Amino acid sequence: MTRQSLQPSGSGTWFGLLLALLGSAVLLLIVAPLLGIVLATSVSDLSRAAADREVTESIKLTLLAALAATTVSAVAGVPLAYLLARKRFWGKGLVLGIIDLPIVIPHSAAGIALLTVIGRQSPLGKHVLGGGLVGT
Repeated sequence: MTRQSLQPSGSGTWFGLLLALLGSAVLLLIVAPLLGIVLATSVSDLSRAAADREVTESIKLTLLAALAATTVSAVAGVPLAYLLARKRFWGKGLVLGIIDLPIVIPHSAAGIALLTVIGRQSPLGKHVLGGGLVGT
């Protein structure tokens, strides 16, 4: 076999150039606003924001939530993935469907549903959780 026969059809120079241009345009949509924010902000503004107590508390809360989510996902996800890959059991399709729900349901709809169920004004949030979610 020649090298040319191993390449998929449409993988010529023009196709690669087109993909590179499209990828660059998408990347520019992400990088340009971030670059604009960085260039418009002075070092003194950044240091003032970094010294603000609310900003540091927000960063700490974000890192703590990320650590908790990662830990729960690893502790629950690895055994569940092993079980789903190796075993056959009744309700396996239902479990797979529940796992796929976050892909199907928009994040805003899931957030509103959570606030409705465990927010500060909900019965569950008021009485069972002692005030609901913090910040709701």
